[in-house]
Amino acid sequence: MTGKQTILWPVNVLFRPSSFVELDPDQEAANTLDAITTAVWLTGFYFVNLLLYALPLTLAGFGIRDGATTPAAVTAALSPLGVDPGTIWQFSSALVTNSAFLLLATILTFVTFHVGMVLTRSSKGVIRSLQAVSYSSGIYLAVMFSTVVYVSTESGLAVAEEFLLWIQTAFIQFFIDLVGTDLVPPVEASRPELAAMSTLEQAILTVLLLSMMYFLYVLYVGARTTHDATRFEALVATGFVLLSPALYVLGAIYLTVGAL
Repeated sequence: MTGKQTILWPVNVLFRPSSFVELDPDQEAANTLDAITTAVWLTGFYFVNLLLYALPLTLAGFGIRDGATTPAAVTAALSPLGVDPGTIWQFSSALVTNSAFLLLATILTFVTFHVGMVLTRSSKGVIRSLQAVSYSSGIYLAVMFSTVVYVSTESGLAVAEEFLLWIQTAFIQFFIDLVGTDLVPPVEASRPELAAMSTLEQAILTVLLLSMMYFLYVLYVGARTTHDATRFEALVATGFVLLSPALYVLGAIYLTVGAL
């Protein structure tokens, strides 16, 4: 990334998100080595953003479990280094846990997006799908997750938190009823009085909504530019991504029912 690109990066995030997935013919992979290099760069970009998402949460103590047992192998390896194996293990475990949900969501996004491109017969390869997904997930999906975590952990945002819980509960309950099981959502929540929502809470939920729109828009533009898809084909691929939460919930329901 050049100095100019670094300076323009925050501007592009807000005002030109399509610039992340614009395909430069001069940089298009000419052989297998170029394709591998591109894939490694995109994967590295994503994991750097994943770390930027998960590291602050972990440093703030989110996900750290006091009293967790440290494996003997970890203790044996770290004790000679003069560090506390328990602290390192707790921090590392929390970092992995905090990263796992966003990583899983990204994998689901990639699979559903690329399946959509394949089914519409407009796919130009997994590298191009990786380009669209790495940027959309590494930036905008991470913002969505960060916003939800902030709402759930910050005091004074009770109405916004209850509203998000109500949406999640209603979403899960819809598929429970669709499948016809007697399961109940893991959390009970009722629709809050939205008139009681503060200006700050409204602003935070607006950020959440905008980041979701940016996320879907970058995927759509990615399908259009990197895969040279038509508007309809790009909408189909983006629509497949919208199915991923439903697939996740349905999978969880069937796994739970099968375990009973």
